[in-house]
Amino acid sequence: MDVVAIDVRPDKLGPYRVRGKIGEGGMATVYVGVSEDSAQVALKVIKSEYAQNKEFLTMFMDEGKLASRLFHPNILRILQLGAEDGRLYMAMELLRGQSLYALWDATRKQGIPIPPDVIAYLGAEVCAALHHAHDATDEAGKPLQIVHRDVNPSNVLVSYAGEVKVIDFGLAKAVNRASQTAAGIVKGKIAYLSPEQVSGKPLDRRADLFSLGTTLWEISLNRRLFKGETKVETIHKIHKAEVPDPLTIDPTYPVLLWSVLRRCLMRLPAERFETAQQCEVAFREFITAASPRKNMKAEVAALMLRSFGEDKAKQEAWLETAAHTSAKPLPTLRPTTPVQTSSDSSGSGLSRKSGDLTIETPGSSTPSAPPPSVMSSMPPPLPTSARPPSMSAPANVARTSQSSWSVPLAIILLFLVALGAGAFFVQRWASR
Repeated sequence: MDVVAIDVRPDKLGPYRVRGKIGEGGMATVYVGVSEDSAQVALKVIKSEYAQNKEFLTMFMDEGKLASRLFHPNILRILQLGAEDGRLYMAMELLRGQSLYALWDATRKQGIPIPPDVIAYLGAEVCAALHHAHDATDEAGKPLQIVHRDVNPSNVLVSYAGEVKVIDFGLAKAVNRASQTAAGIVKGKIAYLSPEQVSGKPLDRRADLFSLGTTLWEISLNRRLFKGETKVETIHKIHKAEVPDPLTIDPTYPVLLWSVLRRCLMRLPAERFETAQQCEVAFREFITAASPRKNMKAEVAALMLRSFGEDKAKQEAWLETAAHTSAKPLPTLRPTTPVQTSSDSSGSGLSRKSGDLTIETPGSSTPSAPPPSVMSSMPPPLPTSARPPSMSAPANVARTSQSSWSVPLAIILLFLVALGAGAFFVQRWASR
């Protein structure tokens, strides 16, 4: 029988007191941390079983160092990369909000489509983040040539205040990464890859624009673009890059918005926008023409409140508990309403699954749920015509059962931020 290492929650990591547990994935565990000035952060801690694995440590350090070079209001900030008792940890900002995936799902269920000007605003904000990453340099001023490689609805966060954040640079390509992708290895969620990615060709910043175009086309029309019945079929569709004209699906679709998305979705990189900044300008020109008097950030905040009013209140309650400042560590928090995290330096998010907050105390008879798999961290499936990407868990990551106590953490934004890439690397390591 294999012996599985059980991680014990540390009391302290660097300057942070460790409070409630947020989530757990293939490579690391994420906790809520509280600094000496009572500021909350998300603490990603590498698991004990991988603490001596040089490849995992290198990948963890790469992710932290790369993200720490990016200082932009639309990108998750890494606050600190450190070690405590031989275990690496990463301190990150927290966000009260939801993923774009969750927002898409909620508006579809409520019959309230995301307005075209909001689609354009989301696109412009993501482009601003991508352009900053694409133009990032090292300490000597040398271009890092970052390509995110995994732009999709799960990796865009929207706060309740209307902020937009790009997350998860764990799969990003950069010239100075110590760990490099082997030839023939494709990274990213298949249905959002660019034609050059599925063809194994060299990538540049324009690959991210194709992925963004796919994301926004799907959300604006509430249907999948390239997703096929099989991975092979999906790859074939991406390779052909045949994109239906939205006006054939919705005659009221804004022509100017389609002109921007169409350029993002050109099969050849040379025919797309040269930079994300050019794409951002095009999105903002559409907003100016369509909604010149609107405060788009406020519009997004209002949409978030309509979509997630109850979740926002539950999130505040969970964070209030997690921020407890007594010297004695808090019991493990297991919100049956899922927790999700990212930046904003203010908190975490409780996601869309209904349920009450459960506090599990030491010695309690409450069963301890197994670690959630990548699959169990996603919302309920959508109909085929509008279904966002199927995030199947790797074979070596245990799936949770669907009983009432094992479905917590259904959408965890930071879980996807900090741990999504980890599951991929666990699969790759196990297959060796």
